[in-house]
Amino acid sequence: MLERIGTVFAGFLAYFFSDFNIRAVYLCQRNLPCCERHCFSRADTSNLLRPATQRCALCRRSSPGDYTMNGRLVIVGARAMGREVCAYAHDAGHEVKGFLDSKPTALDGYEGYPSILGSVEEYQPEEEDRFVIALGAPEWKLYYASIIARKNGCFATVIHPSAYIGKNVRIGEGSIICPRTTITVDTVLGKHVIVNVGTTINHDNDIGDGVTISPGCLLAGRVRIGSGVFIGVGAVLIPDVKLGDNVFVAAGATVTKSFESGRLMGVPAVCK
Repeated sequence: MLERIGTVFAGFLAYFFSDFNIRAVYLCQRNLPCCERHCFSRADTSNLLRPATQRCALCRRSSPGDYTMNGRLVIVGARAMGREVCAYAHDAGHEVKGFLDSKPTALDGYEGYPSILGSVEEYQPEEEDRFVIALGAPEWKLYYASIIARKNGCFATVIHPSAYIGKNVRIGEGSIICPRTTITVDTVLGKHVIVNVGTTINHDNDIGDGVTISPGCLLAGRVRIGSGVFIGVGAVLIPDVKLGDNVFVAAGATVTKSFESGRLMGVPAVCK
């Protein structure tokens, strides 16, 4: 009797795992690219801080590109954004060497983070260093980027494993792509761009250097954004909107037409 029960149970297990494998193969063979959607970036860019081979938990396929970068990450800014970027880099399986911050006590009260190595002005880049600037203000991002560049420092691009990066997306060095973001297709991001948590960037966007896009934003198709632009939490830009350099978009604004300059607020957004 026990032998018969064991045989039946073994048969059930064999059926269950066989059925799971069939469903997994079916999902991968359908037009539902589970690996490309959830497990790795297809961005056409270099210096990505991502694992060399990430495997989908469902179908065990490997990523199509080797995005390994030698070196350790140095994060400029040890405040809130810096701590978040440190966590994102760890999620992607990478070592963080430490932070650069003018405030030596910036991490006081926070546990489990690497140390502050000094200020940007004082620090001398080492051969293994790869920098990323975790600051929300575009002007400060570009300012510190220029200091590091003058010291011949090299920049990294950090992409969280949960981000979806579609076909023909180009991401500039020093950029940060946060968790659960979506960048669909045929879009260009400049250098030192931050795309924060839960933001969606649709097709054919062109985003300039130093832009910060806050959490929960929606950029529709064919949007053009100049350098140094700040877009606040939950802002919406409708199709074909163009923003000039250094425009500020307030949280919750809906931008329905193009602006060359100014501070934009409200629904629909107006220049204040």
